[in-house]
Amino acid sequence: ATFYHAFCGSPPFESGDFNEILEQHLSNPPLPLKERNSKIAPALSKIIEKMLAKDPNDRYRDFGAIIAALKTLYARACEARRS
Repeated sequence: ATFYHAFCGSPPFESGDFNEILEQHLSNPPLPLKERNSKIAPALSKIIEKMLAKDPNDRYRDFGAIIAALKTLYARACEARRS
């Protein structure tokens, strides 16, 4: 949720009521990041959306897996700039 907030300027779910935010986190998928920030790279959006997956089996298995995905994204971005 912190990554989502950092890249679009607001949290994935908003409400003045804490219980409503909790319910949204449990039940609703967040709006795709690319719809809230059209400048974000689709690959980064996919990484962040995977971190927010409702089903734990659909998320990264640990922090190391997130780091690996981000490093791969960075390497591809660097390679694209060189081309």
